[in-house]
Amino acid sequence: MEKAIRATAPEMPGQELLKGTIRKVTEISTRTGNKMATFQVGEYSCKAFGKAAEKLLTMEGQTVEMCGTWQPHRLNKDIEEFVTDGRYVGKAFSSVPNETILATPVPERF
Repeated sequence: MEKAIRATAPEMPGQELLKGTIRKVTEISTRTGNKMATFQVGEYSCKAFGKAAEKLLTMEGQTVEMCGTWQPHRLNKDIEEFVTDGRYVGKAFSSVPNETILATPVPERF
């Protein structure tokens, strides 16, 4: 499995950046009818809603860079997952100082 790159987003307080290859994309039915997708980027479990979910459902195997936040998993609060806000940030990693790259992976959901 290809490792994902995780970094802080200095220009977006409270946000982080995640870059890697999308795999295991799954569409999830919701009670409200809102689109939801779960997927993995490298070793991280992720999810997206709405238009971001629609876009990610078509991107299996592609490399992405996206913004989002880490939130506790709904069923297991000891596990965090990356929830993208739908902003895709092209070349953000080339402008992120090396000291902001995070090396500690979050445990996988599976």
